[in-house]
Amino acid sequence: MTTPIQNWLDLLLPMVPGLTDDVARQHLLKTFQDFLAHSYMWQETLPVALVSNQAEYPLVGQDDADIVTVLHVRTEDYDIPPVDLFASLHDRYGWRWDKSASSLILSPAPGDGATGTLDVRVALVPTDLSFPVQVVDGWQDAIISGVLGSIHTTMLHLPSVAPALGQWHMQRYMAARARARVQALSLAGPIGYSVGRNALGGFA
Repeated sequence: MTTPIQNWLDLLLPMVPGLTDDVARQHLLKTFQDFLAHSYMWQETLPVALVSNQAEYPLVGQDDADIVTVLHVRTEDYDIPPVDLFASLHDRYGWRWDKSASSLILSPAPGDGATGTLDVRVALVPTDLSFPVQVVDGWQDAIISGVLGSIHTTMLHLPSVAPALGQWHMQRYMAARARARVQALSLAGPIGYSVGRNALGGFA
């Protein structure tokens, strides 16, 4: 049975004569990672149980993914606003994402007797090619352009590459990546929480 990734490789390899399967996989993964890290198209809602007097909550993605950022935080009744580091140091109400610690920081910390669960919407980036490529459905042409842009501007030893063509592909890819981010962010706010509960107990 053909895998989804193999379908991508079958499309890509004939476009660059001399390109090996292994090198194509490396460029494909790199482009998937860049596209998803900047567009936030791969999203997941994590349930986070509140703990009295605890401000920091480490977040863990999936086995094949790392968390890029937190997009939205909600209690059962309302949305919690994001705040910056300066505001959180002054106990302004809200949340911030500590990327270095992969942790959600609440400001101020929940008080004594705090209970309940937060729905934390996060953006993910794959660590390998086993991730569900369906999350980029509709963006295949853009991602292929990103891969071709990378190949044509870095693998100059291949006789079939053309740096000018690579720059054209990269510009096309970057424009599409920006459009994807706008689309993805529209799913990260309150509208995204009205669709229905997912298998994790959060909202899809």
